[in-house]
Parts: sequence; C-alpha cells; structure tokens
Amino acid sequence: MRPSVVSALKSGASSPSRMAMVEISCSRRGSSELFLRMVLEFGAFQLDVQTSELRKDGKPVRLQPQPVKVLALLAANAGSLVTREQIRSQIWSGDTFVDFEQGLNYCIAQIRSALGDRAKSPQYIETLQRRGYRFLAPVRDATTAAPELGGKILLAVLPFENLSGEAEQEFFSDGLTEEMITALGRVNPQRLGVIARTSAMRYKGRARSIDQVARELGVSYVLEGSVRRGGDRVRVTAQLVQASDQSNVWSDAFDRGLGDMLALQSELASSIAHAIRIRLSPAEEKRIASRRPIAPDAYELYLKGRYLWNTRTRDGLSEAARCFEQAIERHQDYAAAYAGLADVHLTQLDYNYLLPRDAFALANRAVLEALRLDDTLADPHTSLGHLRLHEFNWRAAEQEFTRAIDFNPSYATAHYYYGNLLVALGRSNEAVAEARRVLEIDPMSANARQNLAQLLYFAGRYDEALKQCADANA
Repeated sequence: MRPSVVSALKSGASSPSRMAMVEISCSRRGSSELFLRMVLEFGAFQLDVQTSELRKDGKPVRLQPQPVKVLALLAANAGSLVTREQIRSQIWSGDTFVDFEQGLNYCIAQIRSALGDRAKSPQYIETLQRRGYRFLAPVRDATTAAPELGGKILLAVLPFENLSGEAEQEFFSDGLTEEMITALGRVNPQRLGVIARTSAMRYKGRARSIDQVARELGVSYVLEGSVRRGGDRVRVTAQLVQASDQSNVWSDAFDRGLGDMLALQSELASSIAHAIRIRLSPAEEKRIASRRPIAPDAYELYLKGRYLWNTRTRDGLSEAARCFEQAIERHQDYAAAYAGLADVHLTQLDYNYLLPRDAFALANRAVLEALRLDDTLADPHTSLGHLRLHEFNWRAAEQEFTRAIDFNPSYATAHYYYGNLLVALGRSNEAVAEARRVLEIDPMSANARQNLAQLLYFAGRYDEALKQCADANA
C-alpha cells in the first residue's frame, strides 16, 4: 500500500525539509518515476505541489513559486518545528547570493497574506523566534496515484496496432485510434476525461507496460487494441485495463464492414462506459440512436484525410483537403468530413500556406456546413471560434469555444484557442487555467508546455513562466 505523502516525505530523510524538492521530482509526467499528483489539504485550502497551485474552495489563490515551496515544506511537516537552516538548505541553493533572512521573511509574509493568517494570532503558521516555523493546522494527504481531471475518471487510448501487414494501412489504425479518443470524449463529459491524441501517439511502436503508461499519463484506465483490414471488412479487437491492479476490465472482438465503422466506434465507446460504470449522456444516446451507415470509401477517405492533416506539411495538407472533398462527394451529409476540411484550411492559414481571404472563405463554408449537419461536434465549433478569433469577434469566438468544451471537455484544441482568446480579453488568470487544462489532457505535448509558459508570461507571472520553460527543457 502506498504511504501517505506526508509520512513518506518525513521518513528516511536526513531532515524533515525533504518536502521542498518534491515539486521538482514530480513536475514532469514523462518521467519514469511513479507519477503522483501531490495534494495537501488544510482548512479550505488545497496545495498542489506538482503544479505549484494553491486553491481555496477550488478557486486559485495567487502565490509565487518560492513561497509555495516554503508552504509545501511547512505543511508536509505539520505540527513539527522546521528550522530556518532546514529551509535554507532545501529551498535556497548554496550558490544563491540572496539575503536569505529577507527572502524568507518575504515568503512567510506572502503565505500569511494568501491564507488570511496573522502572525500575532496564527491559525496556520507559528513563528518560533530565531528558530523557525511550525504549521499549526491539521493537514490531510489528498494525493492520488491516478489523478482525475476535475473529478473525472481519466482514460488513455493507446495507438491501435496495425495487423494488416501493410505499412500503407497505418493511416487506418491511427485514424481509428483518433476516432476512439473523440468518441470516448463525448460519452459523458462530466464523468470521463480522455488523454489527447498527441500524447497517446507517443506510444506508437514503443514497448511500454500498461503500468508505465498509466504512471506517465496519470490515468486510471488504458484502452489498447488492434485492427486487421481485408478489403471492405475490418476486425477490431480491444481490451480495457485498470491501471491500479493491471486487471482486464473488458475485452471484445468485432467484425464489421467499412460502412458500419461509425456504429462500431459508438458500440465500443458504450461498452467501455458500461465497463467502468459510466452512463452515456443524453446527447450521446441521441447521437447513437440517429447514426446512419456511411459509404465505405467515404470513411476510408476521411481517415486518410485526418492522417495527412496531422503531418502539417504543405503537400500533406493539400492532399488532406482532397481526401475530405472526395469523402464529401461520396457521402454528402458527412459532417466530420466537412469539419476536417475546415481544419485543413485553418491550418493552411496558420502556416501561411493560403492567403487569409482564401482560407477564411473556404474554412467558413466548410465549418458552417458541418454544424448544419451536426451541431454537437466539438471540432467545428472550435474551428468556427478560431475563425471568429481572427475576425476579432471576441464574443462570438468565446461562445463557440465554450460550446465546443461543453460537448467534449477532453478536446485539447478548444481549450488551447480559448486560452489565447482569454489573453486577448485581458482575462489572464482564466487563460492560464485553460492552458493548464490543455497540459492535463495532453501531458506529453511540448506545444502545450510552451503555450502554458507563454500565457503565464502574458499574465505577468514571470517566475512561473520560467519554471515552466525549465520543466519543458528538462
């Protein structure tokens, strides 16, 4: 059984101030060590050591990184004296030529201000003159080995293995992986969170145990599977593994025609939801009930288009646009293909592969048609928000981004662009919160880390921005 954070940090250490360095060793999900979202609770406060965030009743409380380290150290040793020398040795490095006494006094003052504490009648931090400090309030270890995103169960979909024996079929297995990530993200947005494609695809072709994947991504469940295609027939096998004990929670095999793949994706998502005792949302139940078969070649062209879109190259994007257009020709009410076409044109805009006026016109036409056909898709709402952002129509952009997030809170792209909109609106702390959500959903993404650092900088939180840059480069 895993020991509590507080007891583990006290035991076996040369001094109780071992806590101060926890934030460094656990700041990156990609490490090979056990990933723990170290959270300490006291009173109405929650201190997340990994993200250096202090919250009161779930709402962020502004506190700079150095005071956070001091607070973490004191809270982890609640009831015990932590000497000034212990604080100096762990938090102030030996080669730092800064007035330690002045720096520590400043940190304590900032902590007290954040907690609403008073030196003369302390509830949290007691000063022991010329000796050190003692944390007075009871502290509860709220750490979880498999953290949940906003109270949700977190799940990762590993890249489906291509068993066809043909390298040119990789687009199909990769596409099915991405489609399952999207399908699961819509199952019950309030209960289930799904790790984004960028992080999931890092495991493609790599031998990793389920236990290691779960630790690195911080998830409770891992879905893995394979796909074998022969002509217009597809065989998909899948199994869901619970990370805590490596048990097989659910597994099944399916033989379907290409035209039934959308129904299969919904069936898979429903089976997984049932296995982990999550009910489908009413919106998803309605979507599944109204789903119709799709032309087999249209589905194949759609997956190929998504595969090429992810290359982000000029030629790849041009070919992706052709694939989506051909998919639409074969299945004219294919909302996802219109959404993919809009994504292509917006990416061409962002990479300067198309003139803005051309990209705007093409993307706008495609995204409006996608929403006409299915206004519950997060992707086209995000694309429309992206368009409105370029038009400086802030209110319309925010409306689209929030609708996208309502439909699929696990869609990292919506959070990414929403964060950038919030910066433009001067709502910097909200922007940082969105950037942190992107990193929670997509923990292996270098772009997500860079984005968080940038938004912290724009928010004037320079120390945190520097720390994020250091973590990204570590």
